[in-house]
Amino acid sequence: MYTPTSGRLAFGSVITARWLFDIYVRQDSAALSKTTFAGGHDALVIRREAPHADDFMVATAATMDETDLALAHGGQRLALVLTDDCELASLAGERADRPTPRGRILMAGIRSARDEELKVARTRTANLRNFVLEPDEATGFEGCIADFTRLYSVHAQALFGANAAAYTIHAQLDRDAQLDLANRFGGFALRHGPLAASIGARKLSQLLTANGDPEVLKALRAPDPQPWGDADVEASCRALLSVIEEAWFIDGALLDDVDTVAERALLGQSGQVPVAEVEAIVAALTKLRDGADAAIAGLQRAPGSAS
Repeated sequence: MYTPTSGRLAFGSVITARWLFDIYVRQDSAALSKTTFAGGHDALVIRREAPHADDFMVATAATMDETDLALAHGGQRLALVLTDDCELASLAGERADRPTPRGRILMAGIRSARDEELKVARTRTANLRNFVLEPDEATGFEGCIADFTRLYSVHAQALFGANAAAYTIHAQLDRDAQLDLANRFGGFALRHGPLAASIGARKLSQLLTANGDPEVLKALRAPDPQPWGDADVEASCRALLSVIEEAWFIDGALLDDVDTVAERALLGQSGQVPVAEVEAIVAALTKLRDGADAAIAGLQRAPGSAS
């Protein structure tokens, strides 16, 4: 699941920093701002709410200035980086046209989990809000759970200091785990990808099996884990799911590899024609075509089909 860390922040990096907090804001909390009173004394005061003009546009926008503060309750936490590698390079100021850190980096909060909780989380594949980070005996990294309901972002300047990085990388997901993370996060945030589609494909199979009978549908939805229903219908819906999975593989892993080849070609590190990647795309498209044919044939025979 993990690959040796290079010290470079990447999609799927598990990090800590002094300022990473899992916070909650109480009803009596207030945004604070620094001000200077007579005599040159600095003080913190409650920041005024931004006034609104008659056209409902904010006339004086709330700022993110370094003198604006928020008083909150919290504790230091691990975080999982969710920003894409190419975007991280730009935000870190590594590109010639953008030499200074800028923008914000997206992260998910991480919570500790006992072995039993990890075991349960592994079985609940339809629970897209959680991503299990497995224990790693080689590094001593303890198993935990990244929680997509705890998303937040931090400014790149806080991560990439003037002299050194202001964070520690505890683990870095390998290629396969990065793809799994993208799949689960895409399903949670956008309802997109194989994991999200698997839920829809199973529901389609249940609906076709029930063929309009609500009692049959209720019976299919009651158990845990839920059955797909009629075997032939299930086979057709799983063929549909295989098409989605293969399309995701092309859109994600294969074209991501092409992107890497293109970046290296610009630096003169490799050839400009990704022959292996093109061959892999052709093979994947062939598999996608065969799966689509199987799904079409099966769904046309399904109960209630218009065909």
